[in-house]
Amino acid sequence: MNVGSAVARLISLRALIVSGLIGFASLAAHASDLPVAADAHVSASRASTNYGYLSNLYVGNGYTTLIRFDLSNLPSGITASQVSAAKVTFFVNRVFTAGTVNVAAVSGTWTESGLTYSNLPAIASTPVNSFTTTTAGTYITVDLTSLVQSWITTPASNYGIALSSSGASIVLDSKENDQTGHAADLDVTITSMGATGATGATGAIGPQGIQGIQGLQGIQGIQGAVGPTGPAGIQGATGATGAVGVTGATGAAGATGATGLTGVTGATGAAGATGATGSTGAAAGGIYNTAIDYVPGSVVEYNNSTYLAITNNGPSTTTVVPGSNSAYWVQSSGTAGATGATGATGATGAVGAQGIQGAQGSTGATGTAGTAGATGATGSTGATGAAGANGATGATGTIGAVTNYQSSTVYSYGSVVYCPSSGFCETSDQGSSYIYINATPTSGNDPSNTTYWQEIASAGGIGATGPQGSQGLQGAAGAAGATGATGATGSAFASGIPLYYGSRVTSTANTSFMAPNSSYYGLSATPLPLGAVWVPTACTATMTVTGDLNATPIYLYTASFSGTTGSLGTELAACTTFSDGSCSASAAVSANQFITVEMAKDATSAQTLGWSFQCQ
Repeated sequence: MNVGSAVARLISLRALIVSGLIGFASLAAHASDLPVAADAHVSASRASTNYGYLSNLYVGNGYTTLIRFDLSNLPSGITASQVSAAKVTFFVNRVFTAGTVNVAAVSGTWTESGLTYSNLPAIASTPVNSFTTTTAGTYITVDLTSLVQSWITTPASNYGIALSSSGASIVLDSKENDQTGHAADLDVTITSMGATGATGATGAIGPQGIQGIQGLQGIQGIQGAVGPTGPAGIQGATGATGAVGVTGATGAAGATGATGLTGVTGATGAAGATGATGSTGAAAGGIYNTAIDYVPGSVVEYNNSTYLAITNNGPSTTTVVPGSNSAYWVQSSGTAGATGATGATGATGAVGAQGIQGAQGSTGATGTAGTAGATGATGSTGATGAAGANGATGATGTIGAVTNYQSSTVYSYGSVVYCPSSGFCETSDQGSSYIYINATPTSGNDPSNTTYWQEIASAGGIGATGPQGSQGLQGAAGAAGATGATGATGSAFASGIPLYYGSRVTSTANTSFMAPNSSYYGLSATPLPLGAVWVPTACTATMTVTGDLNATPIYLYTASFSGTTGSLGTELAACTTFSDGSCSASAAVSANQFITVEMAKDATSAQTLGWSFQCQ
């Protein structure tokens, strides 16, 4: 080793130490991701309903969403001036109508499980910001710096934000969403937390090393990192090079100096690359899309019909359009109309396997046939019966509850009603369904008034059923009977399992079977909708019931169906403890069966109840 190389190494060491200190100083600014503490939306048309347990947040078209963030993860003692930026990011799950959404501060207390439109707290009249969205499946980031600074100055004022719109209609992910799973996120950038302290004192100089034996001058030792260079040794007589002297002991370390002043905050680094998009969860409804991978149990709407996926298909495997291959999709049928008169029967062929029945929808065009069974011997074909006239195909219904028309009820745009054979509708309307199309909410306008209502499903006559041939040659189908009222849509099931609806005649006046968010009276010997959930794999099912509960026991049952007729099976669990208008119970459920809810009801009054299942 020569003196030049030793000096070069010393310079490199000092440069490394300085660069490390500079890197340390750059950590003075950092960001904090703050989670959602509570989120829920309210509906002006259902003022007493709480939606805090749902996996989506609705904004616009009568809906307002509230979100509150947990600021407890911010550093202790932080002040508003130390927050340089605060931005919230939302995931837009669906866009029904594009437009502008306002973001404003909430001025009062609320809870996720107790929030309704009736107790909605005050909301600031001037928005802190706004954004425009046109595309589903995208992220929107909004600046909330001034509002978050005010929350830090006055922590008690953190009641969250409200999202509303007079023109747009969109759906965001909530923190309960475990399918796409993109809850809102608040990112807060924090500057330095204190001034830099004075430089510490230099440590003491270590003792000089022992001098070598006299001879040629020894190579100068490498200079210590802290102490100054010691004096040179005495020049000895010319002779052999002396051995290198023993390195002197390291001097005691100096006391640690006070913390230095924090350096100027470095420029914000470039944003990291966007992470890869997570795999799409199981679909639980919506319009069929060739860009989505569907798994068994997924339910979609295609060409005004509903289909259930029974085999994986999509861009990752094989893309198969619903209705084109029964090995991948099975069409779901709606509630059957009244049976037409039976024609003369030909020789019966072997019956094909029955497809899985999907969720009940409005009666539409007849879907494709299920997979045919083995062909039986051909028998003589019976005479074809006369075909009944087909009823007009009803327009696709809106997502929401269908109720019997009441002249005293105020209806708003998109409300759907059914006119029963006895009620407030005119005789010409009975047996048909209507959708409210006027922008102004009103009451007392009969569904026959086309200024306010449009017919979406009419009551048609029933044609005679043709005879069946040897291959099951089907005679012309009679016209569809009157479409029954659509049951209310239930809460989204965790793994995208579809709802199954049938009907059952009650045995007593005090027993009813509930569809989600619907009202019923105790009626004797009346077909009432039976809402059930299909469980494809064994799990622990948790039933949650909310609404006008009156401490009446609620039971979790297995259920079975014959065609569209449902019946109860085995009781799995009972819910008898009620808290804040809700009740839950859990039980182990075997694979490939239906589960449902049953309760004893007050025969003289209506109850509005909602139910949902989680399967884990």
